[in-house]
Amino acid sequence: GVHLKRRLKTDILNDLPEKIIHIKECQLQMPQVQAERYQDVFQSTKGSGAVSSQQRKQMLHILHQLRDISDHPMLPDSQWEHLTVSELIEQSAKLIVTVKLLEKIAAVNEKVILFAERRKTQQLLARVIRERFNLENISIVNGDTPGSRQREGAMKMSRQQTVDRFQDAQDFNAIIMSPLSAGVGLNITEANHVIHYSRWWNPAKEDQASDRVYRIGQKRPVHIYLPMAIHSEFKTFDIVLNEMLDRKRQLSQGTLFPTERAEVKSAELFDALNISKSDTITSIPLTIEDVDNLKPHFFILFVAALFQKQGYDVILTPSSGNKGADVIVHPIQTESTGYLIRTKKSHARSKPGSEAVNEIIAAKPFYEKKCGTAFQPVVITDQTFNKEAHELSRTKNVQIYERKWIIKNLRQYPVTRTDINEDFAMQNTSEQGAFIDDINSLKAFSPTITDAQRKGLLQKAVREHGLSIDEAEKILISSGLIVGESIDYFEVLGLSVDELQNLNDDEIASLIDTAHEKCYSDSLSAGGLPRPDGRTQEQWRTVLNKALDTLKDPKKRNEHIATLQNEISQSNEEFVQNTAITHKPKI
Repeated sequence: GVHLKRRLKTDILNDLPEKIIHIKECQLQMPQVQAERYQDVFQSTKGSGAVSSQQRKQMLHILHQLRDISDHPMLPDSQWEHLTVSELIEQSAKLIVTVKLLEKIAAVNEKVILFAERRKTQQLLARVIRERFNLENISIVNGDTPGSRQREGAMKMSRQQTVDRFQDAQDFNAIIMSPLSAGVGLNITEANHVIHYSRWWNPAKEDQASDRVYRIGQKRPVHIYLPMAIHSEFKTFDIVLNEMLDRKRQLSQGTLFPTERAEVKSAELFDALNISKSDTITSIPLTIEDVDNLKPHFFILFVAALFQKQGYDVILTPSSGNKGADVIVHPIQTESTGYLIRTKKSHARSKPGSEAVNEIIAAKPFYEKKCGTAFQPVVITDQTFNKEAHELSRTKNVQIYERKWIIKNLRQYPVTRTDINEDFAMQNTSEQGAFIDDINSLKAFSPTITDAQRKGLLQKAVREHGLSIDEAEKILISSGLIVGESIDYFEVLGLSVDELQNLNDDEIASLIDTAHEKCYSDSLSAGGLPRPDGRTQEQWRTVLNKALDTLKDPKKRNEHIATLQNEISQSNEEFVQNTAITHKPKI
C-alpha cells in the first residue's frame, strides 16, 4: 500500500532561527471597567430548558460579546471612538500589554505584525499605534485590501504593495493584519515580532499567520506574543481559548490533514466557559424594580422591546453619533407618524432635566430626512422629569413618558430579559452591521439597485455574514433601497435640464431646493398611501433626498446629465438598428 509521512518545515529546515512564544508574561488582570462589562454578560444568562434556534443564536452572540470585551470593553457598542488614546489603553488589559510590548520593540528599532480578526479591533489598534508612537502610515491588511497590484495613482494599495511599504520603512514599524487575509502568500521577514491580539479559532491558520515572519530568509529570533485578559476569580475567554487552541494544536501535529478538524467549535467554548448549551436568557417578565436595576444601555433595549411588543417596527440608533436619539419607531399601517425616542435612565438623587427634550428636538429633522418619515419626538425615563423638562416639552410638542407609563405598559405588554438581550442586542452584532455597511456602500451611489444586485446582497448576507434570508430581507427593506429602473432625478423633482441652462449655481440650488421642498411636503401629506409606481412614500422620500443631493452638487449633476444623455443615445441607436432590420431599403 501507499505510505504517507507528514513532515513539518521545522523537521527539515535547519537554518530557521529560534522561535520564542510569550504567554505568561503577556497575561494581565482586567481593569475594573473591563471586568464589570465582562461579568454583566454572564449575569444576563441563566440555565433553563432545551436549545432552540434562537438560543443557539444567543449562544454565539454571548461568545462574540465575551471575545470583544476581552479585546476592549468599549468595542461591542463602538464607544471607543470618542475616548482618548490614554483612556483606551487604561481600560483594556490586552491593550496595556500590547502597548508595553510595542514600546520594547520600538526601543530596539524592530518591526512587528499585529493580527486582529475584526475590523473594529483593527481600527482601534491603528489609532492607538498612530497616536502613541507617531507613526503616520499604519496599514491594515484585511478583506478590503486588493489582492493584485494596483495601477499607479489608485486609491488602495494591494496586499503586496502594502507589505512592501511596511518592510521598506526605516527603524520601528507596525502593520495590522487579518489572520485570514494574510494567512498565505506573503513573505514579511523584515518583521521578527508577531502579536496575536485577537486569536483565530483554528491553530493551523494561526500558525500560518505567524509563518509570515518565521520562514526562509528570517535571520533574527522570532517572538510570538499572546496578550490575554485574565481575572482572579474565573477563567476568562482568552485563557479558555488559549487552552483549547493548545490542545487542538497538539492533536493536529499528529494528524495528516489537520486544518478543519483543528477548529475550535462554539459549543466547545461554551462548555469550557461553564456556559451550558441549555443556558438562555430568563423568560420571567420584568418588574418595575428590574427596570430600575437596568444599566442605561439595557434601558434603551427595554424601551425598544416595549414598543416592538405593541406591533411596531423598531430600530436602535448607533450608541455613538446618534444625534440625540436612541430608538426609531416606524409607524404601523394605520398611522402616518412614527416615534423618535430619547431615553434617560434616572439616578436616585436627581431627576432628568430639559437636556433630553432639547436633544430629541435637535435629532428630529435629521431622522425625518434620513428615514423619510414624520416623527413624534418622545422622551422616556424610569422615574420622573423635572419641572423645566415638562414646561419645555409642552411648548415644543414633545411627549413625556415616565414611571407610571412604564408600569401601565409592562402590565399590558410584558417584556422579558430574553426580549432585551436576544431581539435587540442581536441588532448590534457585527454580522448585521457588516451587511448594513454593504447596503450603505450601494446607497452611496444610487438608491436604486437591480434585482440581480438584490439577490447578490441577500446571498452575501447568508454566506458571509451568517444572517437568515428573513433577517437580511428585513434589513434590506428598512434601508430604503429600491429595486428597479435607473432614475431621472430631474423628472423626480418635476424639472428639466433645459430649465437650468442659463442659471448660475446659486440660482440652480435655489430652484432645486424649492422643487424638493414641495415634493417632500406632498409625500408627507400623502401619509401611508402607496404610490402608483409601487414605491412606498418612505421609499419615494429616499429618492427625493438622493435627487436633491445629486442635482445640487455641480459635479454630480453634470455626471447625471451625461448618464441620461448616454441612455438616450443608446436608446436611439437601438431604435435605428431595429428600424433598419424591419424596413430594408430598396436596391
